[in-house]
Amino acid sequence: AEYQNGNATFDVVLRDDGGADNGGSDTFTIVNAFEIRVAPVNEAPSFRLGASQCLPGREFINGCALQVTTVMLWRNSHPRTSPYELSGFVQDIVAGPFNEDQSVDLNTTITDPAQGALFDE
Repeated sequence: AEYQNGNATFDVVLRDDGGADNGGSDTFTIVNAFEIRVAPVNEAPSFRLGASQCLPGREFINGCALQVTTVMLWRNSHPRTSPYELSGFVQDIVAGPFNEDQSVDLNTTITDPAQGALFDE
C-alpha cells in the first residue's frame, strides 16, 4: 500500500516427501522465518503560489519596479521606513503528514524585471 511502513514476518516451509529409501524420512520439514522492514521516509512538503504582485507605490510606466513572488516582510527605504508586509503569495503550506519529523523553510526573492534578482531572503 502507498505510504506504508513497518515490519512484516514471513515463514518459509521446505518439505521433502521423497520417501524413506536410503535412510530418508518420508516427510521432512524445515520451517524458517525472515523479516522485511520498510523504513519510513519523509514525504515532501507542499505549497501553492499565488500571483506575483507589485509593491505599492513602486509602479512605473512599464509595469512593476519590484515584484515579490513569496510571502515576505520588506522594509522600503523610499519613502516609508516602517516594514511593509505582503501576504497571500504562498498558500496552503503543508509540512507533510502528521508523522513527519521535518521543518520547512521558505525563501523569498525580490526581482527587478529589468535587472533580475535584487536579493534573496
